[in-house]
Amino acid sequence: MDDNEEVSDLRTSFGDETAEQRKQAIMSDLMQIKGVGKSQAEKLYNAQIYSCLQIAGMPIPQLMDKTGFNKKASETLVANAKPLCDLGDVLGADSIYSAEVDRVLLTTGSKDFDNLLGGGYPAKLITEIHAENGM
Repeated sequence: MDDNEEVSDLRTSFGDETAEQRKQAIMSDLMQIKGVGKSQAEKLYNAQIYSCLQIAGMPIPQLMDKTGFNKKASETLVANAKPLCDLGDVLGADSIYSAEVDRVLLTTGSKDFDNLLGGGYPAKLITEIHAENGM
C-alpha cells in the first residue's frame, strides 16, 4: 500500500465528515471534562490529545510539555478526566512499592529455605513448590 492509498483509507474511514467537523466533534468531547473550555480544548487538540482517556493516562510532565499547561492545571485536568473514563483502579508505582514492602511473609520452618524464597511464602497467594523426588 502506498502513501496515497493510506491517506485515501483514512479519509473514507471518517465518512463524509470534513476535517473541521472532526475537530469540532473532538473539541466538544474534550469540553465535557470539567474546567475545559474552548481555548483549553483547542490547545489539547493542537497537542494531538483527542480524548479523556489520553488525558487520564498521561503523565503530568508529558501533559505539561505537550500543552504548555502549568503543573496545577495539568493535575486538575487529569483528575477531572479520570472519572469520565473507565480505568478501573489504576495504581501508581508508589502504591505497588508500599504494598510490596508491607507484605506479610509466612515462614516455612527452614531458615535456608525462607532465604531462598526471599523471606518466606507471601501471605494471601497460592504458592506451589515442586522438585524431583528425594530433593
